[in-house]
Amino acid sequence: MEATTVEINTVSIGTLRLVSMYNPPNRRLLESDLDTILSNNIATIAAGDLNAKHQSRNSRRANPSGNILRAFTDDRDLVVAGPPEPTHHSVQGLGDVLDIAILKEVTLPYRITSVSDLTSDLNPVLLFLGADPDGEYETQMKTTCWAAFKDHINETLPPLPPLRTRDQLKFAIEAFEEAIIRSIESCSHEQRKPLYHTNPPEKVREIIRNRNRARRRHQRTWDSDHLRDYRRLAAEAKQAMLDHQNAQWNAKLDLLEEDHSLWRMTKILRNKYMPMPPIHGERGLVYTDAEKADAFADYLKTQFRINYEDADLDNMERIENEVSRRLEHEDNRGIRPTTTTEIQHRINRSKTRKAPGRDGISNRALKQLPVRAIGQYTSIVNAILRLRYFATRWKSADVIVFQKPGKAAAFPQHCRPISLLSSLSKIAEGIILSRLKELVGENHLIPDEQFGFQPRTSSVHQVLRPVEFASEGFNLKMSTGVAFFDVSKAFDKVWH
Repeated sequence: MEATTVEINTVSIGTLRLVSMYNPPNRRLLESDLDTILSNNIATIAAGDLNAKHQSRNSRRANPSGNILRAFTDDRDLVVAGPPEPTHHSVQGLGDVLDIAILKEVTLPYRITSVSDLTSDLNPVLLFLGADPDGEYETQMKTTCWAAFKDHINETLPPLPPLRTRDQLKFAIEAFEEAIIRSIESCSHEQRKPLYHTNPPEKVREIIRNRNRARRRHQRTWDSDHLRDYRRLAAEAKQAMLDHQNAQWNAKLDLLEEDHSLWRMTKILRNKYMPMPPIHGERGLVYTDAEKADAFADYLKTQFRINYEDADLDNMERIENEVSRRLEHEDNRGIRPTTTTEIQHRINRSKTRKAPGRDGISNRALKQLPVRAIGQYTSIVNAILRLRYFATRWKSADVIVFQKPGKAAAFPQHCRPISLLSSLSKIAEGIILSRLKELVGENHLIPDEQFGFQPRTSSVHQVLRPVEFASEGFNLKMSTGVAFFDVSKAFDKVWH
């Protein structure tokens, strides 16, 4: 017997083992093979073509392998399910059931059926599990009523306490976040939406029905004229579906305009889906999502460490002591406070489709905040500037990884980590950065040679300088040498 096994984690029955089996028609089924597959205590569905026929599974007659399987399953109290429709038709036009499923410790209701809509001689078999096997395939979408959200947060947002200490600021940030989260949850509901399907018109469906009738007629008679009719209708049905899909696609393209819809479609078409393979972690090859997450975490933990090689430890200690001293003593130099206008401007400029951080508050939710909430958030940011305190909860991030282009996705070092920070923290960070740039500019702390992250500068300006040197050397009949270097994982190792 040939068998391939996978395990999946389900909500209702826990771990579920799926086994694909095949036993050749000229080989008798062995109980030892079945014991190997079904001897564990895990919920198992073993399905396939065992060439084991028996009347209890809707076959026309029993064969030796079918009797062996019947005795094996009766002895171990296993469920064997066979579709009521034939899965194969012989050249004599006789239908029979060859593909079956063996269920062990599967407590969910099920329904099994044979599908005759395809063009193969062997019909595929569908096994439905669950309380509503006849239900539509659906997906759940969460929608929020933003008008109700504004009213709810206006009613439930607690008044802002005095922000004189860091503890008061910390509790105010926590209460402000929780008020937004509660309002989002209260004004959101899950909407069940059917998955996309082509929904062909009645004319195309009629062609498909004629094809299926011709196929069943040929399977009963095996007449050459019926086979010819079936092949003609199969080709006609295939072409009709292609024409319908092309018409749908052209209609969708006609609706695209030179706005976000056009560029969004372009991005979807350009992106290639890259499945996540097994990961080579520190503990070997891993397969499950939890094990892959641990492998990435181990790699990031190894990478994000300070590089102490050739480090000036005395200078590091001096800097750390100076930082501690400044944190212990109050700095009386004032930082220009922010305003509700500046806060609202930064919120409006944020990208709506950005993923939220750990708090789940998206940029779309921030753009719907009423004036009262914007005023409280402005007071919180001003307290951050005044007290020199940034909340610890805003320093935590969810880390996701993306595959680097042209790199093997099986190795953690070939993936780029992205930190998803709180949207509230990013707005506050933008305010702090603008004040820091003002201080740096007033005191000329950055040398003129640095062009990175500097206003009114670009890489083109820097490239112009070596071009001028090379041109001057060329005119003087002199050689010009250039040295480029790139520090691998510099950000991961730099002392922050």
